[in-house]
Amino acid sequence: KGKWLYFACAPGAEWMRFRIPHWERFAGAAIRSVIGSRCQIVTNAPPTMQIELRRQRARIVIHLINNTGDNEFPLGSVIPVSTFSLSVRSKEPKSAVFDDETRIPFSYQDGMVTLSIDMIKQYRLVVLSGFVR
Repeated sequence: KGKWLYFACAPGAEWMRFRIPHWERFAGAAIRSVIGSRCQIVTNAPPTMQIELRRQRARIVIHLINNTGDNEFPLGSVIPVSTFSLSVRSKEPKSAVFDDETRIPFSYQDGMVTLSIDMIKQYRLVVLSGFVR
């Protein structure tokens, strides 16, 4: 029972090896076709943004790491990422704040919390809390 995907290759490994954008879109589209609306995170952030989600008892913590840089290793400077949207599957929160307690405006529709974020720093923490039942 259920759905499954079969790849005759390892699309993630191929993408890591050759960095062909088509492989990334292909693998992502295939996975989204199987999971459908159950996707946990939806964003239009650039691929250099790392997003990690931690669900805790009374809150959701989202770690945002901006790896957009000056093409040096290690990064010599971080290039800010302009406004991007981030949607997370969740109950409706009462608040959304950054790690410095700055409130983040959000919208809630169909089980998804949507935030609009500017990523000037390399690291930000977003906390969703006080869920409405």
